[in-house]
Amino acid sequence: MTYCKLVDPRTLPRHNALRIRGIYFLFQGDTVVYVGQSADIQSRLSVHMSDENKEFDSYAYFEFPYGDLDMQEGDYIMEYQPFLNSTMPKGSRWKSQAQLKTILNTKALPIKRWVKKNLIRPVNGFYNVADFGGFDEKAKS
Repeated sequence: MTYCKLVDPRTLPRHNALRIRGIYFLFQGDTVVYVGQSADIQSRLSVHMSDENKEFDSYAYFEFPYGDLDMQEGDYIMEYQPFLNSTMPKGSRWKSQAQLKTILNTKALPIKRWVKKNLIRPVNGFYNVADFGGFDEKAKS
């Protein structure tokens, strides 16, 4: 379930990182193992290269000079499900049930009822916030 047109990161040219703002992808072979964002990709990649827990053999990126990187990163994480990404960016449209409880100021049961009533399906345990646009106090009961 994708809400913006995503570029297949495997088709992007691979480069030495430049000081650019954008979304980057770490690969192991042809598999996207991590999706990230940075205002300075070169600096961020150097952090990943020194992290023993992140094994990758190449990377790709695309420049995203303005706009919301959180939304883009979240959509790419949902699309490629890289195993090294364990959380979503704060500004992502994708939220866990625990995050929805905080955002909607409610408990789990009203969310479960809303999900069932509106036939909402989580994707890898995450819900699109837009699916809860009509959620209000009346919907909680």
